[in-house]
Amino acid sequence: MLLINGGDSSNAFITDQETDFPSGSIPVDIPFFVAPFVLDVDKDGLDDFAGKFGLRIIGPTLQRDALYPGLDDYFRRLGSLFRGEVSLDEEGLLYDDSRDDPYLERFLGRKLEENDHGVLSGILIYRKIEEMFLMRRGKAQVAIESSDTFDAYVKYVLRQDIARASLGMSLHNLKRDPSGAPLFLPLRFTKHPLAYILILSDGLQEYLRWEGTSIVGATKFCCFPSIDLDFNDGRFVLKVEFFLTGETQEEEYLKKQARSIAVITGQNTPDDLTLNTAGSFLLDSLLQQLNRQIDLTDEFRLKLTIRRQGGVLVSTE
Repeated sequence: MLLINGGDSSNAFITDQETDFPSGSIPVDIPFFVAPFVLDVDKDGLDDFAGKFGLRIIGPTLQRDALYPGLDDYFRRLGSLFRGEVSLDEEGLLYDDSRDDPYLERFLGRKLEENDHGVLSGILIYRKIEEMFLMRRGKAQVAIESSDTFDAYVKYVLRQDIARASLGMSLHNLKRDPSGAPLFLPLRFTKHPLAYILILSDGLQEYLRWEGTSIVGATKFCCFPSIDLDFNDGRFVLKVEFFLTGETQEEEYLKKQARSIAVITGQNTPDDLTLNTAGSFLLDSLLQQLNRQIDLTDEFRLKLTIRRQGGVLVSTE
């Protein structure tokens, strides 16, 4: 449906509608109205919207322009928290941020230039919460009563907990390439637990970020996994199981996903790919990806299984 604005940009007023938009062509059939949105065809207002996030629209892409005035200090803070791991300062009140990590600072800066969504998300979250503290928005209006309170929030919350959350977000999408970069991967759970859990969750649980759609075609499997966590002999034991219903369509989908991953990774799969081979290939590729990001040989023991009616199809053990 096309709604016609008979007013202007400051005083909108719908005066007409076109129910078969675009008329004279094939209309778009969207059975679910997920959320309202703005479609600025002539780009007279999106620049203002993008500017709220320090972004600039050039052609079909968004370019960062003064994304965050304190960007160098921000990366330096993430580097110092990364170097300090989870150790506290002498007073035991703050994470140790006394040492810089120039390599991580510059690597995250490089990934920002490459539009890495994890690095960008970390910056936006940090900046937004800093703005909430500064402008006393939301619950901060009650919590921050004076400039001294603001200073305390910045010291103990923004530059500690929020910065550590932004660090985890910035690291979760990074993978070690064939040359061995970045050098700080794989991460260990005891040193960087939040980033470790984010990477593990992102790899195992393929969250859908939209509603009103089927998970078929959007994920490797047609189901969400069952995840069980236990602690034995000083190690975490994580059991992850995927379940197949036995439907032919689902099994063919699994084979199709295995072939797609093989093409992306430059590997070969047999023409007569069996369900067992496809399942093993998917689990092996998942483990390979995780091993490029986190250490699965020390504090964690990971077991992956695909089950179908009648028992286990394949397992990493």
